[in-house]
Amino acid sequence: MYNYNKYYSDVELIRLILSKKDNLDYLPKHLEIINDIEIVKDYINKIDDLTDREQQELMDMDTNLLKAIGIKYIDLKGLHPIQVNEIIQGIMKIFYKYPKIVESVVCIYTTEEESIRNTYAKASNDYITEQYKIYKSSVSGEELETKIDEYVNNSIRDKIDYVANNKNFTASCSYFGNLKEDKIPIQNNIIYRIYADTIDSYETNYNSVKTKFHPDGVYGEIGNTVHELGHAVDNMLAIAEIEEIMKLYEDNSENMEELLSEYAKKNISEFIAEAWSEYILSNNPRELSVKVGDIINKEYKDKFENNNRYKSF
Repeated sequence: MYNYNKYYSDVELIRLILSKKDNLDYLPKHLEIINDIEIVKDYINKIDDLTDREQQELMDMDTNLLKAIGIKYIDLKGLHPIQVNEIIQGIMKIFYKYPKIVESVVCIYTTEEESIRNTYAKASNDYITEQYKIYKSSVSGEELETKIDEYVNNSIRDKIDYVANNKNFTASCSYFGNLKEDKIPIQNNIIYRIYADTIDSYETNYNSVKTKFHPDGVYGEIGNTVHELGHAVDNMLAIAEIEEIMKLYEDNSENMEELLSEYAKKNISEFIAEAWSEYILSNNPRELSVKVGDIINKEYKDKFENNNRYKSF
């Protein structure tokens, strides 16, 4: 098999890898195929016919793409290879246009306790240690070790309890290392639910779109991933605090199910993530999601692109 592991930093090589994957007939060739549940079932069955080693190679190939763009803490054991592949497709789709959003993701893992400890615990320790050295360099080594141990242990307990008590979520994005009192930057982490039956999970998601619970085109783990990255966008750019966004949410609340989705009515944060995911994934995004997406584009460019002082001469 092609050796993907040695190329960890060249974005053009990542794009080449993605194009090569299109030649594998058991992987989705285009995002559009997830609109057809029967095609998804066919891909799942084809992957199930592979050996365990071949399936692991597929998952390793995909997770190496995430390592290539700087996400060091990843453990997606327990997910089906097609789910892992769709997660990577969703992340890479955002990475090409909004790289800073993906750079804000510290770790990606599943609802299994081992996966949480393999990623969230390690990332907590390393990330908070690094940030304290930058922002609180006066803290003694012993004091830093105590503070980080307390933070990591409490965070892991909270995270495991959250997973145990929230069986109904498919994926979630939350703050990571948000020690406001010490001015530690907000970062994001994404957690995915393990399903007993992969096909059932896709049928449930497919029906949620057809019944307007979720927006047009937001299918499968690609949809879950782009939705959660919508929360990362909100976290980084404070989209929910923009007056125009608040007005769009309030003015359209009564007809939200028809204009976007039922889930978008839950709160302004979910409204942003739902609109963003339709804006990114739908072949024909509706007016409301386009308005939200255009605002996000402007905020992103203003923060990360328009203020570049080192432009070409």
